[in-house]
Amino acid sequence: MASTAAIQSTPDAVPRDRWRFTLGGLFRATTVCGLAMFAVVQFGPLAAARDLGIGLAIVLVIWAWSARSLSLFLAAGLVAVLGCIPTVLAAGAPFSQRSAACLECGMTRDIHEVCGWTTKDEISETEASRWAAPLVPAGHVHAWTVTSNYSRTHWFGSAPIGCGGPGEGAFMAWQLARLGDPAAAEQAYLEYQAILTGRSPKPMAVHRQEVQAAITAAVQAKQ
Repeated sequence: MASTAAIQSTPDAVPRDRWRFTLGGLFRATTVCGLAMFAVVQFGPLAAARDLGIGLAIVLVIWAWSARSLSLFLAAGLVAVLGCIPTVLAAGAPFSQRSAACLECGMTRDIHEVCGWTTKDEISETEASRWAAPLVPAGHVHAWTVTSNYSRTHWFGSAPIGCGGPGEGAFMAWQLARLGDPAAAEQAYLEYQAILTGRSPKPMAVHRQEVQAAITAAVQAKQ
């Protein structure tokens, strides 16, 4: 009777051991979830699904090879096939990669979006912003102007590239300082601020032409 009871109790004990909680299992699960969330934030949902599918397929292949399991090999193949779907979608998804410069302070901003999901939005200092820092009014509001735009507006459409640059402000004034005329650079920036605040009656279009002409003359003088 005792042996019969032991045999009957064995199946109940196996599931409890199989599903017991371990710190190692919690750590692995937390790591996988953390990597998945990081991938979604950094690369967008489609790219994250693609990368996670590839990683899971590799893990299943290694597991199947060590266990010599045909079912695991089939599972790895299925995951790899399913991983191709977000790969194809990511290749033709709408996206936008824009770079901009602040007319006020000369900083730059990079914005990347995939399917409306912002994967990057960073503001960086530049040589122009460091030069203009002592002249920029306190508490200024960034005035961004797009300097490059690479985007696809609809699925599997064309992705043209557009480039440009600021015509006035800190970046253009800094060009004069870079070319060896810091006094003219400071004067150009202060005049830009005076036009913005209404302290100068000069039109911004005229100011832009004068600064561009001064930069052209400085470049020619360098040659």
